Amino acid sequence: MYIGSSENIKKRFSTHKSQLRNSKHHNKYLQNSWNKYGEEVFIFSTIEIIDNLGLLIEREQYWINFYDVCNKKFGYNIAPIAGSTSGYIHTETDKEKMRNGLKVSEKNKERLLRTKAKIIRNKFGQTRSEANKGSKNSSAKLTETDVLNIVSMLLKGYKHTEIIKNYNVDADIISHIKCGRRWGHLLDEETKEQLMKLKCKKLNESIVKEIKILLIQGIDIFIIAEKYDVSKGSIYDIKNNKKWKNIVIDKKI
Repeated sequence: MYIGSSENIKKRFSTHKSQLRNSKHHNKYLQNSWNKYGEEVFIFSTIEIIDNLGLLIEREQYWINFYDVCNKKFGYNIAPIAGSTSGYIHTETDKEKMRNGLKVSEKNKERLLRTKAKIIRNKFGQTRSEANKGSKNSSAKLTETDVLNIVSMLLKGYKHTEIIKNYNVDADIISHIKCGRRWGHLLDEETKEQLMKLKCKKLNESIVKEIKILLIQGIDIFIIAEKYDVSKGSIYDIKNNKKWKNIVIDKKI
């Protein structure tokens, strides 16, 4: 996760993407990850909109602290003190407030640790504040009703490809719902247990060989993910030899 702030979010997102696509981003750590894993695994999203621009840097600092994004285990930020792209010069009073803001109270430590754990679990996802959960998130493709219907279809044995066609979302979203990585706050414990019994589809050596051959043939990762009813992340891991290294195909992917 990378935290930043801007008075023009759309322009800021566009600048980041342009720099990353051209390998010219100032943050080398973020650039290296972009080059390694590909654009498809990165999500650009707004976690808070404020009316008072005078609070912009203060709120940026809050989210930097909250998600601990200067820790390379959890994020890509380099500077622990928030700054802006508008050339704003911080006074000594501002800097002192920000330094104090880096201190986490005992009351919030447990919450912060839970958040860190959640970020680790959601390898290709993102942790959102309570205010941005589910359909309240402006970037959400599914409504809460859609998600409940998808859960019902999963429990009835519908394939991912069938659900994808009905709701026009990619395979990763369905996998995340099925495995409890997204929208879990909508489900009661009984439903969660039923989904757990379904489990996420496991790959075996035979299927991985087929997947590697398809990758060699240049078949799109999204198509392969849908064909085998697995997430795109799983296909990326196979392609980049992060998993199933023991399965070797003659021609390099």
